[in-house]
This record gives sequence, C-alpha cells and structure tokens, in this order.
Amino acid sequence: MAIGAICAPWLLNLDRTDTLICWLGAFTLSMTSELEMRLKTIQIRLAGMSDELNELSRRDPDQGPDADLILELNDW
Repeated sequence: MAIGAICAPWLLNLDRTDTLICWLGAFTLSMTSELEMRLKTIQIRLAGMSDELNELSRRDPDQGPDADLILELNDW
C-alpha cells in the first residue's frame, strides 16, 4: 500500500497539493492500522494479567483460569 501511495501521484499526474494529500492519507491509514495492532496487543496482555490476578485472589471461582484471555482472543 505504501508503494502505491508513493507512486500514485506520478502515475496519475497529480500536482503538489494532491500529492501531499495522497501521502498524508496513506500515512494516516498505515498509522491507524499500526495503532490498532498495538491496542489489541495491550488488550490481550491486560486480559492475561486480569486472569492471573483473579487466580491469585480467587475472587471469581466460576471463571476458568484463562477466561478473560479467551474472550479477548475470540474478539480478534
């Protein structure tokens, strides 16, 4: 996608403003997908920590040992 965004202005004969808009759009999309992956990783780590805390405190005996982690992985 990044190569297409870099080459698109020359292939479509865009002027400076359109080229900047194209590059800014490609950069925004790539950063959004990167942020989404990082947030999902954080959610999975927090779910694992929550499971460990529940296991140590034994507050919720009805849940399995990896209940929160399994819920987060199913949401993927």
